[in-house]
Amino acid sequence: MKKGKKPIGLKRLLLAAVAPVLVAGPVLANTCMRPEERNAEDTWATNSYLRVISHQCKIDPARMMAAFQPYSGKLSLAANELQGYFRRA
Repeated sequence: MKKGKKPIGLKRLLLAAVAPVLVAGPVLANTCMRPEERNAEDTWATNSYLRVISHQCKIDPARMMAAFQPYSGKLSLAANELQGYFRRA
C-alpha cells in the first residue's frame, strides 16, 4: 500500500454498495415482481455489490466472509425467493 493511503473502511464500503441499489430501485418498479421478490432482489443485489467492491478493493476474503456470516440466513431466504420468482416468470 502506498504511503499516506488509508484502507477503505467497512462503513464506506457499505455506503458505496447501497448507492447503486437505491438508483436501480425505480428501474425495477416496472417489472412484475411481487414486493417480497423485490426485497429479495434488493438484498441479493446489495450482497453482489459488496462482493464485487471487496474484490476490487482487495479486502481480505476471510474478513468479508466474517462480515457476511451474520446475514447468511437472510441471503439464503433471498436466494430461495428469487428462484421462486424465476420459476413463476
